[in-house]
Amino acid sequence: MKISKIVLVAALALAASPAFAQSNKAPPQQKGDTERSGSEEDQAACRPAVRAHCNKLVGEGNLVILGCLKEHRAKIGKACNDVLERNGQ
Repeated sequence: MKISKIVLVAALALAASPAFAQSNKAPPQQKGDTERSGSEEDQAACRPAVRAHCNKLVGEGNLVILGCLKEHRAKIGKACNDVLERNGQ
């Protein structure tokens, strides 16, 4: 359940970005997308990291975005790192 929470944070952070707000095409739904959860604070904490480091992976699946955040852990900032740590990542 903790992984799905992190994945939601990452996916929603990207989906809420201005680039997606202007797009007519919604990102494809992945299996398990409907079961995601995450606080507004967690989403806001990871939004900049997703935009900066994982933007090209949108649509590849939630675990791919989570892996990307973990791969760029040294660059994603304290707030998003704290979200990952709180959720066992």
